[in-house]
Amino acid sequence: MPFYSRRNMMHIGDAVASALSNAFKHPTQSEPQLVANLVFEFPKQINKAICPGTMKVTAGGVFVHSRPFVACKSFPQPTPASVEIGDLLLIRTLVVSGKVVENRALLLQAKKTDSIPVIP
Repeated sequence: MPFYSRRNMMHIGDAVASALSNAFKHPTQSEPQLVANLVFEFPKQINKAICPGTMKVTAGGVFVHSRPFVACKSFPQPTPASVEIGDLLLIRTLVVSGKVVENRALLLQAKKTDSIPVIP
């Protein structure tokens, strides 16, 4: 796997910071809306980032809030019988010299809270 240069990491870091800032401009919005903002902003900002050289990072996202639900026989409590699988699926593709060399995905569960640190 190719290594990201310090410069590329700075570009990607700036894109992530912009995405978070834009997504959470209005923190009083509902949790589903904030997650939807992230689905929109992360790919938009990452895909705008200019990484010099032959490396290109692209991103996409899927808003999966409340669907699909999953059930498991080994849940620690009898209720709920099912839970949502996640809220936000982020997908990243690494292209080097015009060739896809890596795909990665990250499924996140988002929670809105009134204070930090959060106690589960």
